[in-house]
Amino acid sequence: MTEEAYRRYAIAANQTTTNLAKFRAIVKKYPHKPAEEILQDLIASLFNLAIELVTSSPTDPRTLTRAVQDFRDENPVFAIESGLAALKWLSLGHGYEIKSADVLSAYSAVMDDGLHLDSESTNYGMIAMRWVVYLFFIRYLILVGKCRRCYLS
Repeated sequence: MTEEAYRRYAIAANQTTTNLAKFRAIVKKYPHKPAEEILQDLIASLFNLAIELVTSSPTDPRTLTRAVQDFRDENPVFAIESGLAALKWLSLGHGYEIKSADVLSAYSAVMDDGLHLDSESTNYGMIAMRWVVYLFFIRYLILVGKCRRCYLS
């Protein structure tokens, strides 16, 4: 019961002015939890918040592509989500002086990271992700006039 309460409410119920204060409050309320585990949960919640923000509001695609490269080993799911967000904003025309190399870089980064994820847990997700990435890539090529024979149907 305590574990379920921690999982569902610990982070949401302990909103404070700083992350350090939040960490200390959670450690105090859940003394049976190792501090390292609490810290990892807080970090994961920040990654989730970052993904929510970059998928809901326009973000520079180059920054997102750089995040793919920076977090490839440390947090591969975050890296792929960042890459998909980069492709989303590229396909919607966001970014300053975007070149086809920028699109190819984001596409390649997402595809490379997708191959490194655990195949059993993400098999269907990977298939879906490949199609989404492919459609974004083709849509961009059509928009910039680089692909005269590409069709989405």
